Amino acid sequence: MKQTGNLLIIALGIAVGAGGGLLLARSGLINWRPSGGEKLRDLSVASPGAKPPHARGDINAPVTIEEFADFQCPPCNAFHYDLRMIEVEYGSRVRVIFRNYPLQRIHKNALLAARASEAGDLQGHSWEMHDRLYETQDQWGEATDARQRFIVYARDLQLNEEKFERDLDGEQTAQRVAADYERGRSIEINSTPTIFINGREIPKESVTPKGIRGTIDAALKERSR
Repeated sequence: MKQTGNLLIIALGIAVGAGGGLLLARSGLINWRPSGGEKLRDLSVASPGAKPPHARGDINAPVTIEEFADFQCPPCNAFHYDLRMIEVEYGSRVRVIFRNYPLQRIHKNALLAARASEAGDLQGHSWEMHDRLYETQDQWGEATDARQRFIVYARDLQLNEEKFERDLDGEQTAQRVAADYERGRSIEINSTPTIFINGREIPKESVTPKGIRGTIDAALKERSR
């Protein structure tokens, strides 16, 4: 069985996008540092990211929330629960897109967790694995056996265990994680969670249940004009 360290070696060698995109290492997954000064970003100038994205909700919803998050990030975990409540509250008016943005420099198991999510997606269980990873973050976040724990989660979700293990190390999962990361890196995202509503970044101080609801309400009002 391959070790977690091998995953990073494999990921570093995978190109992003068609026509010889940036390598995962070049995208800064390991070594990138923020260039300073916070600014509100616009997704219209970002690279495409993985296609199709992990999305939940009506594709024609008037409001799209796009989240760049790290499965090992505690604030992302807290926001996960808030966002689920918001999704229920707004129903078909909101669509949520999740982008893997593992901060491997500070979270040793974040990259592997992102790949576990993608491996779940290859068996049609992206969101189930997504939710499980957040629900159990305290169990695997600093664990030395995170890979084995993810395999147990796959078994609990009744996935094909052998395929899941292969996909953890596979090119397709590496490419998707790298593509999402490059989307965020292309606009200099430097922390998680970073949230966009209808393509515009929400200020960090507004990434609260009240702030997100207020921004959604304003976007809905604007769309209704």
